[in-house]
Amino acid sequence: MNNYPIIQLLIVEDQHILAESFQRLFSEQSQFNVVGICTNKVEALRALSLLKVDIVLLDLSIPEHGKLTPNVDRGFQILEYLQEHMPHVKSIVLSSYNDYSLIKKSIQLGAMGYLLKNTSLTELLKAIQQVHSGTKYLQNQVEEILHRKDLRNETKITETVQLTRREKEVLTFIAQGLTDMDIADEIGLKKFTVSEFRSHLLRKFSAKNAAELVNKAHRQGIL
Repeated sequence: MNNYPIIQLLIVEDQHILAESFQRLFSEQSQFNVVGICTNKVEALRALSLLKVDIVLLDLSIPEHGKLTPNVDRGFQILEYLQEHMPHVKSIVLSSYNDYSLIKKSIQLGAMGYLLKNTSLTELLKAIQQVHSGTKYLQNQVEEILHRKDLRNETKITETVQLTRREKEVLTFIAQGLTDMDIADEIGLKKFTVSEFRSHLLRKFSAKNAAELVNKAHRQGIL
């Protein structure tokens, strides 16, 4: 007999056969207890309000309720709900989707784990234990998807952003927190011209503001 706490699991999966197979698997493990199985968003939110849950095993693509068509937005809405109202409840996405944008968004919305449905039972149990202890867990295949895409993005930015001497000069002053008027005084240009340089730099780096601009420039080694 061990002294580990029993982990209370809520399974959110619209495929009944798969959900029930998970329940059978967990019933054979003394450290886990399935408190409920939900097949749609409405059921999941109701269960979360009524049951003591440690970890939600979430399939992203579920219906709103009943037999409506499954949609990944419903899964994201559950993650958002947990993040805003129940931050103590951890979530692991267990999905058939290996799309970079869906993985990235899940993590941004607070998912502490992301595994594909081809994962082994051993790895799934390991992920649950690790997430329960407060550490994120990504399946190796998922990590590779994120790494390859991020690497391509970095390479693309590095290859496309080329700066003139004057643009680099203006960028350096922006990084120092100077206003357009201050920069204009420093390099002997009109404020309007400096503002144009700032706009060009934001476009070149696909940055929304000065902070993002400076951050991207640092990542490329320009600053």
